[in-house]
Amino acid sequence: MVFIRKAIEIAPDDKESLFTLAECYHEANQNEQALRIFNHLRGDPVMGANACLTCGVMHTNARHYEKAIHDFELGLRHENIKPELRIEISYRLAQAYIKVNDIAKALTHLRNIQAEVPTYKDVAVLLGKYHELNTNKNLQIYLMAPSGDFVALCRKIVIGYFPKAKVKIANITVNKNDWADILVEIDTPRWADVIMFRFIRSQGSVGELIVRDFHSHIKEVKAGKGVCVSVGNFTDEARRYTEARLIDLIEKDKLSAILNTVDARIAQAKSAVKK
Repeated sequence: MVFIRKAIEIAPDDKESLFTLAECYHEANQNEQALRIFNHLRGDPVMGANACLTCGVMHTNARHYEKAIHDFELGLRHENIKPELRIEISYRLAQAYIKVNDIAKALTHLRNIQAEVPTYKDVAVLLGKYHELNTNKNLQIYLMAPSGDFVALCRKIVIGYFPKAKVKIANITVNKNDWADILVEIDTPRWADVIMFRFIRSQGSVGELIVRDFHSHIKEVKAGKGVCVSVGNFTDEARRYTEARLIDLIEKDKLSAILNTVDARIAQAKSAVKK
């Protein structure tokens, strides 16, 4: 830093030295000073795009996603930007849009990247994943919404799960942002029971340990049956564990079908109650 500052004193208009000084501040965890310089350089015709990218990455790391989006958008407005830098800024911008749940805008940038560089990083994977989310609002809520909206959606699934049944929600517990357990009393013309639902948000494979924990919880609350729902899938061990136990496993395909029809089921349930 000492030598770079001397260089800046000799040549105050040397933007590259100023950019390097900001990088030194960043490496030294003096981010406020670094951002001050990077922000100053964002409009520079030569160093501006790089400064916008660095500002955006720093704001993303600090979870200031709206600021990051502003940085990246400024970067893309620069003229004569190198193709590889423009693609990297677009990729970062798409990720920032995903963080604020603006999937449509994220997909626009991801498609543009794929059209230019089809194999760029994990763009193809992201397009496959978020295209489905963009077309299924409830799936987007299940995976990405705040805990309150997620639980509200789970309540709707429970209410519409058994057609023509009277449903009374007895208890709801949320384990961080990993899953929600909902205990319900079901009353139908043919049978009545207490059922525990577990809604898991992870898209990966759900193993035996989580299912065992769910089964223990079912016994604790003296429920007659359990329904374990995942947006991913269950391992072979988890499936074997439930073979001799009253637990239904709902995986991604069936959950997607439920999410596509849950609003219509709720409307039918409300109509049946009124009648």
